[in-house]
Amino acid sequence: MALTFFWRCEGTTLDGTDDYTLGDSTAGLINSGAIEAAAARVGTNGLTAPASAAGGGGFNLADNGIFPGTIAAPSDLVCSFAFSMKWATAVASASGAAAGFKFQGTVANDYIQVLTTNPGSNLTLGLRNSTNGLLSLTTTGSAITADNWFGVVCRLNFATDDRKIEIYDASGTLVDSAEDTSTDLASYVPADIKTTAGMILGQHSGTHAQATYFDNFIISDAYDAPLQNNLTITSATEYSEEISALTNQQLQFYRRPNTLLRM
Repeated sequence: MALTFFWRCEGTTLDGTDDYTLGDSTAGLINSGAIEAAAARVGTNGLTAPASAAGGGGFNLADNGIFPGTIAAPSDLVCSFAFSMKWATAVASASGAAAGFKFQGTVANDYIQVLTTNPGSNLTLGLRNSTNGLLSLTTTGSAITADNWFGVVCRLNFATDDRKIEIYDASGTLVDSAEDTSTDLASYVPADIKTTAGMILGQHSGTHAQATYFDNFIISDAYDAPLQNNLTITSATEYSEEISALTNQQLQFYRRPNTLLRM
C-alpha cells in the first residue's frame, strides 16, 4: 500500500518534496477558495472555503495516478482518503452539501463525496450513481463542534463492499465513526470519475454563512492505511503506513516509510 497524493495546502503548486502526487501538481482554486494563514492547522497556510461561497481546489485525474482505481469504471477502487477541517464559528446547517472531499463523475450525480448533515456536527460518506441514487453512511455521535480542528478519514473497497467514515479530534483520538460491510455497493459505484477537475477539495455549501478551514489532504491506495496518524505531518517525507501481518493468530504491527518518497 502506498501514498498517491498529499497536499499541505501551503500553495496552489505542489512541490516535489513536501507535497506528493502521482498526477496533477496544481490546484485550480474555484468558488472563491483561498490559500491563507487563517486556515492552517499545521504549517503556514491552509485552504479556506469563505463565508457564503463554496470554495475549493480542483485537480485533474488520470488512470494509475492520484485516483487509486480506474476513472472510467471505478468499481475496482480501493482507497482511503483524509483531511483536516474546522467550522470557523458555527457548524453547517445545510444537509447534503460538500464537506471537504469529492471525486466527481462526468454527470453531477455520479460521485464519491463527504457531505454535511443537519447540523454539521455529523458527516456523511456519500456514494452516488446517477441512475440508482445516493447511498449514505453517516456518523451519529455529533462529535464535531465549531472552532475546533477535526480529522476526517474515509475508507472504501468496492470489491469487498466495505466503507467507513471516521472522525478524530485535535489530539488524534477517534471520537466518532460509522462502518458498513454488508451493503452491496455495485449499484452505487459512480459511472465514472472525470479526468478534468475530477477531484475537488475543500468545499462547503455556498449557503453557509461562516468560513470553513481545511488542511492536509491525503489519499492512499490501501483501505486500512492509518491516515489519522498523518494528519498533522508537515512534509510528505514524514508519511508512513502501518502494515499488519497475522502471525500465530496475533496481529503485529510495524511502521515503514513510503518507498515511493525515496525515489
